Amino acid sequence: MASLEKDFKDAIDNIKKIIKKIDDKDILSLYGLYKQSNLGENTNPRPSIFNFVGLQKWKAWTAVSE
Repeated sequence: MASLEKDFKDAIDNIKKIIKKIDDKDILSLYGLYKQSNLGENTNPRPSIFNFVGLQKWKAWTAVSE
């Protein structure tokens, strides 16, 4: 199991190195996958439409949860 955790942390470090080269849609997809792998399904209430960034993150996480 330790190897899997190390691989996961290495993948996160690699993504941080190239994050500026990735478009916003892919970044949101990676965010959703990250949240799903660390916290499981999204059980948080849907953010307000006025909280645009929070809403987009919530949608990305929820999309992976479904």
